[in-house]
Amino acid sequence: MEPGRHAAGPHKTPNRASRPVVSQRKKTMPKGDKRSYTDKQKRQAEHIEKGYEKKGVSKKTAKARAWATVNKETGGGKKRRKKKTP
Repeated sequence: MEPGRHAAGPHKTPNRASRPVVSQRKKTMPKGDKRSYTDKQKRQAEHIEKGYEKKGVSKKTAKARAWATVNKETGGGKKRRKKKTP
């Protein structure tokens, strides 16, 4: 056999030890900054969150669902920006 070649072939990895280790943990999304949301969107999310909590959903899940609902209905955090006049 030639030097630099493995019994498995030139392009195959001989064993798993040489592969990079990939974490098996589920990656979570970063917590978003709520500054870009309007006051109305924040009130909507709070109201929706309270509704979920009344149904027995945990505080954390209720908050996540509320913001997901606001994002779906309004298109996310898009604060209106003042136009610059030339």
